[in-house]
Amino acid sequence: MKRIFLLLSLFWGLTACNFDSLSNEEFTAYEPVFMLRSVLDASIRYLPPTPMNETGKIYIYQDFLFVNAPGKGVHVVDNADPTDPKPLGFITIPGNYDIAIKSGMLYVDHATDLVALQIPVNGQSLKVMSRQANAFSEPLPPDGMPVPAKVVETRPKNSVIVRWQLKETQP
Repeated sequence: MKRIFLLLSLFWGLTACNFDSLSNEEFTAYEPVFMLRSVLDASIRYLPPTPMNETGKIYIYQDFLFVNAPGKGVHVVDNADPTDPKPLGFITIPGNYDIAIKSGMLYVDHATDLVALQIPVNGQSLKVMSRQANAFSEPLPPDGMPVPAKVVETRPKNSVIVRWQLKETQP
């Protein structure tokens, strides 16, 4: 009898919850970082080396390492002597999470675009060889939640989500 009462109490408690009133904004711990499309298209640059704080995928090509900094770009490292790797530079690529190399070309996701870059080694300048706009959907929040309706309604015109960052907590 106690089991039946416990099961009925549990069932009654669950049916009393109003799950429809819960919204994504109440649960997602992230907010989007937007970039205007015009700024995004001109944002790929080859810079001096930067510290490797957060890293993602690593790609080996000839004597070089290409190390992804999720959402930010790619570190280029001279690995001719694996016991003494030398940072060469950083390719800033907002919205970059994945990299691949084929036939001397570095392929990267650049927020929603697929971009082919000439690999910048031996002092070469960085050159964008091609861009396939809107090849990918915008990145989703890292916590797996859908993009909140408030973000969709209030986003700047002609903008792209390049990454998500933890929301600032109010003291």
